[in-house]
This record gives sequence, structure tokens and C-alpha cells, in this order.
Amino acid sequence: MAKPGKKGPDTTVEIVCSQCRTRLFKYRKGGKGALVKCFKERIVKDFTHLPCQCPNCEQVFARDTLIRGTPRLLLAGGGVDCYPIRIIAEITLRADFPFRAQYGFQI
Repeated sequence: MAKPGKKGPDTTVEIVCSQCRTRLFKYRKGGKGALVKCFKERIVKDFTHLPCQCPNCEQVFARDTLIRGTPRLLLAGGGVDCYPIRIIAEITLRADFPFRAQYGFQI
């Protein structure tokens, strides 16, 4: 019970730090609800150097836990923001986007 499905969800989202907007990881999210905990096996790409800590502002955004035998990250309330990949692409193409350099886009 409460283990992720074998196939996994199709929607990939970008998890960013809510304080400094640094990319933390790409995650395959299922459902429409808020992101409360992350299965470690669904993390597609991890941008953090230390587990559960933002590489830029060093804020701790999650706790490493083992729930019902499955390793997960229990996210701190308000520590991260979650955006679908297609929305990230649309936002970063705007000229007034303040974090263009961080995402590698140039004018």
C-alpha cells in the first residue's frame, strides 16, 4: 500500500527553491494535488550537491525519510515550488524573466 506504481507518471515537473528559485530536481509527479512528499525513485535529475539542501542558499527544504519501506523526501511546507516543465519553458522565454541566466537562456 502507498508504494509508487511500476510504470510511473508521465508528468515531469521542475522543483525549485522557494527562497532563491534555484533548480533542485526534476520529478515525475502523479496527480493534481500539492507536492508533500517525493519518492526518490521518481527523481529524474538531481541538481543538489547535498541531500535535502539547496545548493545556492543552503536552505534545508526536505527531510530524508523511510515511509512504509519506501525511501522518500518529506518536503518542508513552503520550502519548494513545483512547476510543470512546459510552463518553465514558457516563462523563461519571456524577456522580463529575472532568472534567465540561471536556466541558461540568453536574449
